[in-house]
Amino acid sequence: MAMSKLRQFVLDYCDGKIFTDQSAPIKDISMIFMILLFMKPEEYDTESIGCMYEYFSEAGPRSINGYPVFMSACFMHKDDWKICVPAINRELQRRKDLPILVPELPETKPVEQVELFPTKDE
Repeated sequence: MAMSKLRQFVLDYCDGKIFTDQSAPIKDISMIFMILLFMKPEEYDTESIGCMYEYFSEAGPRSINGYPVFMSACFMHKDDWKICVPAINRELQRRKDLPILVPELPETKPVEQVELFPTKDE
């Protein structure tokens, strides 16, 4: 996969746009990625797959065991997945450590408390 596509995958994953097979128990994978039910194991090379994923926008209207259901899936080669995992971890850490600088505001004068609804006693 091209580096630009890997980079976009990492950013989309960190933005929560992508669901991967790494996010669910192995026993539920064929219920989540339903396309696997229609594929024969010899139709895909299980030895070269590093990750199966799909964008949440492609999820169906139902869920199974709290997981989204997809009628499609993308397969990432194991070599590409080895590149993405540390990149995802670095990006998540970078976002966690992102400093938020608060500008210094000029000192303000205290505001007098004004009673909006005066009581009848006054």
